[in-house]
Amino acid sequence: LVTNPATEYKSLRTATLFARSNLSLPVGIPFQLPLPSGAGAAIDLDVSFALPAGGDLSISLQVLASLKGWEGNATTMSMNVSGTAAADGSRQGVFEIHTAREQPVRVQQGFSIAKDEALL
Repeated sequence: LVTNPATEYKSLRTATLFARSNLSLPVGIPFQLPLPSGAGAAIDLDVSFALPAGGDLSISLQVLASLKGWEGNATTMSMNVSGTAAADGSRQGVFEIHTAREQPVRVQQGFSIAKDEALL
């Protein structure tokens, strides 16, 4: 995939608002990005997750979230990966996106992870 965004669009990406590696998040406890006040109304997210060897992975990421829970314009992206490998060593996962807007949308798509992949 190759894109050539307009110069004006590229100029909007002016700062890194949050960057952390090897961040360990407690299970079931939401983590809110410490963004500066007024920042992050439109952001690009680039995240990767370490796949546990032989273990399941279940992760969700919610944007436009409310501290009160599931309401408003929240969009949740979830990935679930089986820890059980197929005969060829690959693992299976499911990606889901769910919106809470006026007309909610829920879409699921399966995917495969190659034997030697360690990040998702």
